Amino acid sequence: MSMKLYKRKDRKNLYIRHKGKLVSLGTPKKGWADQLLEESQAKQLGVYRVPRKRVDAFIEPYLTHCKKFNKATTIDDKERTLNAFKQQAGNPWLRQVNKKIVESFLDSRISARSKQQISPDRYNSERQILNNFFTYLIGEHVFKENPCRGIEKKKIVKNKAKISLSYTQEAQLDKWLRVRMKYH
Repeated sequence: MSMKLYKRKDRKNLYIRHKGKLVSLGTPKKGWADQLLEESQAKQLGVYRVPRKRVDAFIEPYLTHCKKFNKATTIDDKERTLNAFKQQAGNPWLRQVNKKIVESFLDSRISARSKQQISPDRYNSERQILNNFFTYLIGEHVFKENPCRGIEKKKIVKNKAKISLSYTQEAQLDKWLRVRMKYH
């Protein structure tokens, strides 16, 4: 079924016919209305189409979607990371986002507290947040391929070398424990 744009005499916005009713597109501009119409048709057909929009246009809808599944602190973390990505990348057009932009963002991240490179754990968290964001966009049929797909997670070393006490430290600890155990 082919959809087309309609103009009402008493209104300035353009409309489409949906289920027998005229639905406003919220814009009087024909070019913008055509794009909205194409996006609507592509979504109904399950066809991929990158809209002419910037990354920030999708951050709020994504966070709203996430509120159903995540805690408030997780939403705050996602918002911070996505806004940092938007700011550092210069709020790129969606079609400009690629693996190189995402990698350069992740590699350049500096911790706010230590003023050093973020930890591997944080790197992986931010990579996962971006990965989930682009997966959401793919599900919405506005993005074709996830740029995080080829970016490797960093290895996290959890088992650090055990610290052993010297003989004198061990003797001091034993003495201290014996004194404390007498009074209990």
